[in-house]
Amino acid sequence: MPIQIKAKRDKFRRCGIAHSAEAKVYPDTKFSKKELEILQAEPMLVVTEVEGGVEKTTRPKAPEAIAKVEAAQSIEELKTLAEGEDRTTVQEAIAKKGDELNAAAEAAASAQQDPQLTVKEIEEKVKTIETVEELNAMAEGEERKTALEAIEKRRAELTAPKE
Repeated sequence: MPIQIKAKRDKFRRCGIAHSAEAKVYPDTKFSKKELEILQAEPMLVVTEVEGGVEKTTRPKAPEAIAKVEAAQSIEELKTLAEGEDRTTVQEAIAKKGDELNAAAEAAASAQQDPQLTVKEIEEKVKTIETVEELNAMAEGEERKTALEAIEKRRAELTAPKE
């Protein structure tokens, strides 16, 4: 069935095409199954199936949308995922991830303001960190092997499967 694609940002490229901010309909033979999956998974595109002149919007199910939110690496990426999102569970996940990213940014700013922390101080500080994002921010720019080992040890603790 034909699909309609509209980019959230004009000339956004995906699958070899600069997609327009204006909706464009493509025949069902235009994209392979794999390309269609890529297009539908892209948060910068709104992909709709066009059937008998009636649009049927395809968007990821809430668990898939939440997984994308949790994988986001920047506030800008979160803003893109939040555009047009009306599901409470996804909005809550966006808010939570935003808080985590902001905390990580604050930790990074704090670490840059006080780059003279000793390795011992870093070892003590990482014990109190609760998110991998904050650890990543702390590790950024750190060159001392012992400090990086302490950060990596805490990262392993935070990402270990809980029993």
